[in-house]
Amino acid sequence: MRGLVAVLMAGVLAVGGCAGAAPGANDTQPGEAAAPAARSGTGVRPESGGPESGGPPAGLIELKVAVDDSLAEAFVEVERAFEAHHPNIEVVLSYGDGLSLADRIAGGEPVDVLVTDDPFAAQGVRLNAEPVEVGRVNLVLVQPGTGVSFIDFVREGDGRRILIESGLLRP
Repeated sequence: MRGLVAVLMAGVLAVGGCAGAAPGANDTQPGEAAAPAARSGTGVRPESGGPESGGPPAGLIELKVAVDDSLAEAFVEVERAFEAHHPNIEVVLSYGDGLSLADRIAGGEPVDVLVTDDPFAAQGVRLNAEPVEVGRVNLVLVQPGTGVSFIDFVREGDGRRILIESGLLRP
């Protein structure tokens, strides 16, 4: 069954992989679903101009990270620390249950990284790389690019320290 789910997700992504979200469409709270829409594909939105446009200031790179609800509290802190270390990157978090996130990604929601503690969800969206396990947390690079630095930050940087302090990892 797990293999069938992975094959179905890969097929949906292959057909709908170019669909994406409009600026600000994935700014969801824990438990909410984000609505898919169109996306430029680069992550850099020079046309954005700040608060009234709903996007990052001009020239910032937007990194979309889908986070399992069970990990939300810790990853708000990881987001803040990552942005402090990478001032040219704005992390946009969206939330949901691990399998729901995998379904949303399979349905075309543009996400750079999936963060979940559900190994089935992590395996289901594995496209560009194997899930990176950091304790019980699985990080999946969904789109190649800036997400690699986010995963490295969680695996080896201050993000790991935050996960230890939150009790998700042991030192």
